[in-house]
Order: sequence, then C-alpha cells, then structure tokens
Amino acid sequence: ASPLSDGVMSFGAAYYDTGTVKVLTSDERTVNLHMQSDFMGSLTYSKSLTPALAGGATVKGLNSRLMEETSSAAFAFDAGAQYRITPAIKAGLAVQNIGSKLRYLEDEFSIPSAARGGVALGFPSAGGRDLMVMTGDAEYALTGQGITWSAGAEYQWSAMASLRAGIRMSPVKELATLAFGAGLVFQQYRIDYSVRIGSEFDSPQTLSLTM
Repeated sequence: ASPLSDGVMSFGAAYYDTGTVKVLTSDERTVNLHMQSDFMGSLTYSKSLTPALAGGATVKGLNSRLMEETSSAAFAFDAGAQYRITPAIKAGLAVQNIGSKLRYLEDEFSIPSAARGGVALGFPSAGGRDLMVMTGDAEYALTGQGITWSAGAEYQWSAMASLRAGIRMSPVKELATLAFGAGLVFQQYRIDYSVRIGSEFDSPQTLSLTM
C-alpha cells in the first residue's frame, strides 16, 4: 500500500492450494494430483471524499487450475464506501466480485459476487493506548442464496499487537465457521495470521504481510 498525493493505491496477491489427493487411474496406478490451486492479483484505489466519507474500488484477476488438467481465468471488480457516523461508529456498503465467469472445459461457473453492509464500533481504553473494535456484517449472495451474517471483535494493544475472533452464520451449513487470528505491527510492516474452523475443508489458515 502506498499513499498518493490524492488517495491511496494498494496491490495485493493471494495464492490458494487445497493440496493433493490420491487418484486411481484407468490402468490401476495410484497417482497424486493437485485438486485445486488459485492465484489472484488485485489493484485498489481509495480516497477520502469528505472528512466523514471515503470510497474505493478494486480490480482483480483470478487464475484457477483443477486436477492439473484444466484451468480458467476471470476478472472482477469491487466497489465500496464507508461513512463515519460518530468518532466511534463507522458504517459501510460494498459490492464484490462483479465480473466474468470461470470456464472449465464445457462447464461454466459464476464467481461468488455479493452485496454487503456492515457497521464497526471502536472503544478506546481510558489511556487511549488500547482499542476494542466490534463489527457486524450482512452479506447477500448475488450468485447464491440467502444472507450470511458475520460478527467479530478485535483487541488492539498499544497499536502494536492485535487479537481477533469472529463467527460467520451462513445458510449453507458447511460454510458456517469460527475464526481466530492475531496481528503484529513493526515500523512500516504488519503481519496477520488467521485460522478458520470449519467442518467441510478442515481449518484453512491465512498469513499476510502488509508494507
């Protein structure tokens, strides 16, 4: 992320790997195949429109490969705005993943586009060094069904370390998860780690570095 003379520009990249699975071939050989590996790059621009209102947009490109045999690419964009209601309360609206479809051989799949809204409340400590943040979020899947509700909390210690926890309640039972995480800030660097507890895909973990 980098501040500009008018706004902020940021670039992000993500890699997702589901690991390998043993497959029995037609000639009765057992081979290990990668089930799925995805790479995504994103470019974001945001700026303050007024002292209370900020907006931004993201352009993303995704390449996905299945079973080492077929791959597909898609492009999408996000757009959102955030409004500071009071010094302690923010509210936001966003649309996400509006774009093209993934095509594997003869099959075509929509990427999970959604509209969402949320609110965040911040409670500084008496000395002002620590901060407790609580969030609530509702997401309506434009390519799925139902509304997913999310809630979370984060405790920031001296603007250096953070502990987080959250829960997501989805109409799709397999996607309802708990999440836990932590963050550490050192000079211009920030490291964040999280783990999701879910029944369908075990416990995926995320590690990110922000400069």
